[in-house]
Amino acid sequence: MEGENIVLRKFGSVWHSKGIIQEWRPGFWNLTNRRLFLWREEMLFETPLDRIEALMITVETHFRQGHVLVVHHCGKTDSIRVDDVAGFRDAIKIVSANNLCEIASIPGVVK
Repeated sequence: MEGENIVLRKFGSVWHSKGIIQEWRPGFWNLTNRRLFLWREEMLFETPLDRIEALMITVETHFRQGHVLVVHHCGKTDSIRVDDVAGFRDAIKIVSANNLCEIASIPGVVK
């Protein structure tokens, strides 16, 4: 998108559940100055940053996969897995607040 810049890009997944199909769908998370999306040959998840209502870290006990980031957005809830869940959550908060001074301090920021 015009005027959109990728701030952070990292590998991860989103929980997908439809009928009897329940799986973690992997891809590359892209955090831009406008939205958060997961891409792998197609858009697997997308939400504008200004529509994110809450972010919280929980422990995934179903498959013993560690911590997940729960994103409440647009009246929906999705679960996200990345290596550094707390860092990813903090990066989303910083970019959402448009705090340009702090963006440079995020580990893995695309320069």
